[in-house]
Amino acid sequence: MKRKLIIMWAMSIVLTLGCSIAAYGQQFTISNYTLVNEKRITRTVWEFVYKAQITNTGPNALNVTAALTSNSSRTTVVEGSLNFGSVASGSTVTSTDTFTIRHDRAYPFSTDALVWQISFEVEPCIALLGQPTLVSPTGSTTAAPTYVWNSVSGAEQYMLFVSDSGTAGKIQTWYTPAQAGCVSGGVCQITATTSLASGAATFNIRAWTSCGGGNYSPWSNPMAFTVEDPCVLGQPTLVSPTGSTTVAPTYVWNSVSGAEQYELYVSDSGTAGKIQAWYTPAQAGCVSGGVCQITPTTSLASGAATFNIRAWTSCGGGNYSPWSNPMAFTVNGSGGYGRYRGQASVIRYFFLPLFICPDPHNFPSRKKAESWTGGLTSQASSGCFTTSDKHLQDF
Repeated sequence: MKRKLIIMWAMSIVLTLGCSIAAYGQQFTISNYTLVNEKRITRTVWEFVYKAQITNTGPNALNVTAALTSNSSRTTVVEGSLNFGSVASGSTVTSTDTFTIRHDRAYPFSTDALVWQISFEVEPCIALLGQPTLVSPTGSTTAAPTYVWNSVSGAEQYMLFVSDSGTAGKIQTWYTPAQAGCVSGGVCQITATTSLASGAATFNIRAWTSCGGGNYSPWSNPMAFTVEDPCVLGQPTLVSPTGSTTVAPTYVWNSVSGAEQYELYVSDSGTAGKIQAWYTPAQAGCVSGGVCQITPTTSLASGAATFNIRAWTSCGGGNYSPWSNPMAFTVNGSGGYGRYRGQASVIRYFFLPLFICPDPHNFPSRKKAESWTGGLTSQASSGCFTTSDKHLQDF
């Protein structure tokens, strides 16, 4: 059976704009008054409209209302009914409506002028609490995860018990449903400030009620999870370039949590490790995570190329991530050029197959001309040659 209780408390009030009104009682506290409106009625009489909050320091209460009366002829109550609905143990609820008073400011206001009458119904006692069921964390998590479980009907407090790889019962703390965000039932959650050691960990929950002189629920089944080592970096994953690209492409990869620097390692058709450079997340544009990207000025030789990324952190004295899996791409080298140097001039040309008929008289000697054309495809009958797929060199 629900019991209906009536409680009356003296209330002190300050009518100066910006001040609050407070009421105190054994179970309930009315406070945090918000002035909604004020207006002048006569030369000395003013009207004030407020919303209020009520805090429940006792057991769960249902259908909480408050009625305001005055014992002073200088202060009158225009509208004094407030509704708060259900107010769980340890919670604070704002009224759904307002109350209105008038006071003759030609006279001082007495702190005993107003009286609250608070009505509520006591929630039925549940002496036998059900076993809590856990939700998370599972798998890998940080050193300070959020612990989530399903609420237990009738619970007034919950014990969080956490063991890590170094300490059994590293966390042993009681929380109210209000602290765990489950006053109305549903899912409870707490993010404890205590950091756990890396490695295997477990957590449990049990509930408690004051009903019947105090009763505990059974412990939940333990839930296991793994605390990540903050100094161990994950393997970077690459995005681009792929396919055919220019001699100086933009290298793109996904950021790694905890990374302080990234090493870019690029090999082209002529040189392994043609680019070996370190970049900070700020330089790569990924301070807040997301995608990192860098466009180095070093040009690559045409043909097949690959790039890799690894991350680094100063944590634990310095630690590297695994290298990413390599990403292959092809460099289109048509943007390069060579040189043809005669006696008094230099001819620049693109790296394309050419058919050239040099004038031997431009060379200091026949021997020099023959030396210059070495390695190229000679056309003896015409005195001409082609570059085929070779690049002309300085001569």
